[in-house]
Amino acid sequence: MILFYSLLFLLSVIDFLFMKRTRRDVLTRLCFHPVSLWMGALGVALIIFLLCGDRRGISVTASSFLQAMFFIILVPAGGYWTLRARAPLMPYMHGCMKRQTKQPGMPASMRSKFPRDRRHPARIITLFALLLGIPLLISVLLHGIVGLKPSDQMVRLLALDSHSLASNAVFVAFLVVCAPVNEELFFRHYLQNRIAGAVRVSPVCRRFAPVVAVAAAAILFCLVHAAMASPMWLKFAQIAPLGAALGICQYKIGIEACIVLHLVFNMSMAVVSALI
Repeated sequence: MILFYSLLFLLSVIDFLFMKRTRRDVLTRLCFHPVSLWMGALGVALIIFLLCGDRRGISVTASSFLQAMFFIILVPAGGYWTLRARAPLMPYMHGCMKRQTKQPGMPASMRSKFPRDRRHPARIITLFALLLGIPLLISVLLHGIVGLKPSDQMVRLLALDSHSLASNAVFVAFLVVCAPVNEELFFRHYLQNRIAGAVRVSPVCRRFAPVVAVAAAAILFCLVHAAMASPMWLKFAQIAPLGAALGICQYKIGIEACIVLHLVFNMSMAVVSALI
């Protein structure tokens, strides 16, 4: 897993360096504030775990903080490939980009990259509900019928038996919130859009770019998570629909919606696991 993320970071650095300077500056200014806020939130979480003396929390938070430092490069690179893949922008990114491109000296070619978003909110909400409900229903059925238990690796990571209830609650809450942000920036914002933008280079394969990108990102997403539960094939069966739903969500709605969908799914499954 460390090697996989390292390769993604290296690829994002290469993409960042080879972007046109004007576009790189716009995307960097756009992404700096949300990345800074996320790093600040992780810093606060790290201080809380240090005060509590929770070593597992310190380890996970420190790792997440190091990843967030690289997001200063990875997120702008993902924004570039989002435009290349013709994926939609949610209101926050769309509005920020429009404001950035209205600055003096900005070429007209950059302004044309951000047309007005005319999607109807009701359609977005309906699609979001379907993309959340289908993988959630499948996961609940798998939990109830077959049974899904954490793998030995996850048991060692969580170490719930050796910590207090309050410490466990804070740690699990951190994982539930932190994982969607980091993983969606890796898999959907950068990797999926990177694949879609690369496939679109070929006129023959252009029409299949969304399908190829969603499928490839979902498969890699499953492989990263497969070892977290036992039996492994059951975890794969649970994560595959979620990976596909998140990929479609990125392509149809945007990265913010992916993070929210992933967050709600994790929170729902945490409740389901506690009840079943």
